[in-house]
Amino acid sequence: MKKFTLIFILILISCTTSDEQASTDLITTTTQLETTSTSLQSTFELPYRHNFIKVEGCKDFLGSSHKIFCEDKIQINKIFEFNSPIVNLTKSRGRNFAISKNGFVYELNFETSNSKIVFDISGNVNLESIESGLLSFLLHPSKDQFLISYIDLSNNLIFELNYFDSAIQNIIKSDILLSVNIMSNSHYSGGIIWSDYFQSYLVSIGDGVEANFESRLNHMPLDTKYLYGKILALSDDNEVKQINSLVLSDQNENVNQNIVAVGLRNPWQFFEFNDYLVIADTGFTQNEELNIIKYSDSTPIFGWPVFEATKRSEDLDRIENYSLDADIYFWNEDEKISGLEFIKKNSIEPAFYYNHHPCDSEFYENCDGQTDIYRAAIIGGDILNNSNSKYNFDIFFADYLSQELFSLNLISRELKMFPIEGILNITSVRTNSNEQDEIIITTYNGEIFSVSLP
Repeated sequence: MKKFTLIFILILISCTTSDEQASTDLITTTTQLETTSTSLQSTFELPYRHNFIKVEGCKDFLGSSHKIFCEDKIQINKIFEFNSPIVNLTKSRGRNFAISKNGFVYELNFETSNSKIVFDISGNVNLESIESGLLSFLLHPSKDQFLISYIDLSNNLIFELNYFDSAIQNIIKSDILLSVNIMSNSHYSGGIIWSDYFQSYLVSIGDGVEANFESRLNHMPLDTKYLYGKILALSDDNEVKQINSLVLSDQNENVNQNIVAVGLRNPWQFFEFNDYLVIADTGFTQNEELNIIKYSDSTPIFGWPVFEATKRSEDLDRIENYSLDADIYFWNEDEKISGLEFIKKNSIEPAFYYNHHPCDSEFYENCDGQTDIYRAAIIGGDILNNSNSKYNFDIFFADYLSQELFSLNLISRELKMFPIEGILNITSVRTNSNEQDEIIITTYNGEIFSVSLP
């Protein structure tokens, strides 16, 4: 298991309905929440600074500045175990589905702990790397259709829409909505959600390159001519959603119109809550980040590879005269501005980030090798929406390696830390809508756990 965990880390990281009271609470805090969509120009500072906190009862923390609470030990129960990795868990129409890397979709009954296969694409998915395989499955909230994402045998990231008659198993036709060639064996992303805001599917695509030094120079996650490092809107009627007005490319033409967000590295897990989008994006050498934005008329820029969380690439790697591997510009009608300068001034700061190695350093340096604590690869994510819960509006996420569950409150931005010893290789975190204070966690080891919050 130790060998497997090390291999996965090297690949991955080096690389419901609101009730009336909950809705009222959220509306009253809108003004406060809008401050999260500030730009780097006003909030980023050099030299890079971070916040170190010794947390009694939990592991030390290094990252963005928040009030931190260490919660009591929580009750953990294993409720399912499968013979293949469970890489995702989705909810739709009151039904829960577990997605197996090997190509199976299981419908789960939490009350009886029973499961059944409702979809099988095994044999048609690429299983050669740890991050490949069947990635996501999402049942449309009202239509007889579902969208899947998987890596095909040619290493393309496929988003395929399947239509069925009455039951999911009765597929009558399928259409490939999008095929993206991935240039490595990692950073596929492939997340899928349904957006009430855009009335379409939203999907995520990683930067698609090897996790090496050259990835810091890759312009494609920021270039609106490419799909890599983006969140996109996909429609089931083949009509392109006219969302993106940002032209950040070499020419003032041929940009994708359905871009929801740019400048991401590997946004595997993300979700929408009201008109907010929450994205967990895996870092490279130092920082994992959680991004929270309020939808607006402008397309948000999250900065990768110019930024990793709040730290600039030239600061991370001591790159003199840092530049991207291709010239891109911000176009305002026919006027062009240096793309790199525009990105530095207009990228959105993460709502939350944490460093891989928490240590107290007056030089604000990377603490690699200076501590036994090691966090690696942020795994999202869901929000608990229940006005009767003390965790109301808490965004839950985990770290792949460190056996920790976190929650960041959407309103107060207070952070809670929950040790979850015994759970490794977390692939997704969801709230259980049938229970007030319960979290469901899936793992690459094929296990699904319920976590009762204190």
